[in-house]
Amino acid sequence: RARADAGATATMATLGAGQDLAARENARDVRFEVDTRCPPDDYLERHADFFARKIVKVTMVDKCAGETGWNWEFNLRNPETAHEMSEYEGRRRGVWYASVKVDNRCEYGFVLTNELGEKRWEIGGDNVDTPLEDKGCSSEEVVGGNGNVYNNRLMRDWPDSDAIRWAWGRCLSHCPATSRLYAVQRSDHDGVSNLYTARERYSTNRDWTRVNGVARAVAAGYEDVWIETLPSRGVASERVHATIHDMNENATATPWESPANLERPALAGGKHLEVGREHTWFVSSRSETWRASGTHGNNEFVKINMQVAYAKHVFEAGDWVWVAAWARQPFGACRIPCDSDDSPRVERINFPGVHATRCTATDADIYCVGRDRKVYRASTNLTTTDDDGNAYTFSYMPPISMWTEVPLPSDGVDDVA
Repeated sequence: RARADAGATATMATLGAGQDLAARENARDVRFEVDTRCPPDDYLERHADFFARKIVKVTMVDKCAGETGWNWEFNLRNPETAHEMSEYEGRRRGVWYASVKVDNRCEYGFVLTNELGEKRWEIGGDNVDTPLEDKGCSSEEVVGGNGNVYNNRLMRDWPDSDAIRWAWGRCLSHCPATSRLYAVQRSDHDGVSNLYTARERYSTNRDWTRVNGVARAVAAGYEDVWIETLPSRGVASERVHATIHDMNENATATPWESPANLERPALAGGKHLEVGREHTWFVSSRSETWRASGTHGNNEFVKINMQVAYAKHVFEAGDWVWVAAWARQPFGACRIPCDSDDSPRVERINFPGVHATRCTATDADIYCVGRDRKVYRASTNLTTTDDDGNAYTFSYMPPISMWTEVPLPSDGVDDVA
């Protein structure tokens, strides 16, 4: 980051009095949203007692160049610079919003208040414990007249935006997608439950909790968790929330919903289920690939032509859905939503090792385990350039060099996630 020795705070201190609201005459209305459900892991652990209580109020605070005096510093007493936010209902509970008139010289941040009246600020100087300290969310450091570095959010980073969204305490517009782990213990099938859940990464809650449900397999998406049930091998889905503070903490008592759309004979006893961002994918026992819009199980499953024989495994990878096949058959990929025969496709994506037994993907990379127990990585980007520098998407058999072997510290693995 560039160190701004004459940053917004220092500039504000040098401007004369009487320029308060005039500084915002050319301001615009901006709708701010802040997601409070995922404070940074380390910050949550340091302030576990605060976050154990319900968040009852969120306030956006701002100050702008030209506004002078203590009343225009960050504080919660000036109604011109402290803006109470409203909370969404339903599945977006935990996300707060407000429309505020600001200009591009303003700095801002968000303050949480819990049910005990305690407060945590996400912004402030490097002499206090704020989650944005040293995060680099802004294009410049703001240095005050006292030499203290302030970790504030800056409107000049969003000069043309009329809607801005943040995850509280993070340099992200949305909460990280994954926040809870699910596991099936097949040998622990007592007829009641063999499904477990735990928070991801949190040392304050690493214990696994048994969830009601007898499962053969589990697929966790961004808003829904699906299990393939035993012994009938039908499929059931449970609605859960996507982020840490709005997760289903009562999972042990929550009933599962059985979507009728999966009860047709063609979908019975499937091979693999994938829950993506906005779609649910299913490989049937007949090696057919099916897609449903949404991840809640209420929409009809439609068979799609992936042009892959012997399909056994389906997964999302960036903007594409991939299907892996049995034996030494190649992969196939189709651009999401893959809702017509004209959807862009990549046929015959060969795999460098003995055929892939298991794959997983992030937005950027694909990881597959081969039957040789080696792990291979490929980019989710299926676009390249020709000799003239023109971009194009592969349609058939990308070069095998798209895969690289991932060095492992052991003699091989059986699964990757």
